[in-house]
Amino acid sequence: MPSIPTRRPIKILLTGFGPFRNHEKNASFEIVKRASESGGFDSEDGNSAVELVVHPEPVRVSYRTVDELLSRLYQTHPDLDLVIHTGIAQLPRAEFLLEKIAHREHYKSPDVDGLLPDPSLSDSETRPGSLSSSVMLDQLVERVQDQISQPINLKVSENAGRFLCEYIYYSSLLRFENLTNSNPEPPSTSVFKKEEADRARPRPVLFLHVPPFLDQADITLGSHVLLDIIHQVQALHFSSSSDNLYKKFLGSSYD
Repeated sequence: MPSIPTRRPIKILLTGFGPFRNHEKNASFEIVKRASESGGFDSEDGNSAVELVVHPEPVRVSYRTVDELLSRLYQTHPDLDLVIHTGIAQLPRAEFLLEKIAHREHYKSPDVDGLLPDPSLSDSETRPGSLSSSVMLDQLVERVQDQISQPINLKVSENAGRFLCEYIYYSSLLRFENLTNSNPEPPSTSVFKKEEADRARPRPVLFLHVPPFLDQADITLGSHVLLDIIHQVQALHFSSSSDNLYKKFLGSSYD
């Protein structure tokens, strides 16, 4: 079944982190900032445009800040269709990781304030032990590798690092699921079977790990990768040539 044409632009939230440890400037936010200069763009079939919502400041590398920020962002933008968080990892140039899974517990590295997450959050039995994105990551990686003009190495990873990168990813996956559970209708689609929504809800949240390098060529390449990821998610999940949006997003679930 073809996907239903969207009624509004696809709304995508982008974030990048700020300084920590010996990183006085964080390449992830520089990449997000560069990508945001593109504004929005149309899909290949002209079916739907993209609206980029870019958090204007680097996210402080603090567990408490992440909790407060996500609460505010999801309240301000309840109609988000896709969320992409970015952070740096010790990767060689031109290598990027799309994280598949995020965990609730075992965050043992203190943040920039010397603090760990609130222990009551990890002890909560109401929170799944792990969550994964419902974006089709393998297909996404293949499409980006095939389409991007620069030579890159983009891979799916199952180890997000148990630090702020994984923490924001897990927290955002959980908040998006709670958001869609509270919505009477899914975003960006006009026809949708209620029983499919009740059976499973999508979590279209991504985390992209980028190299830490700050040369302009590295930032430009990172922004191209980020924008191409957006374009290919759009083609996979939102274009008229793909299956129903919500069916396509129901590819992953709890672990």
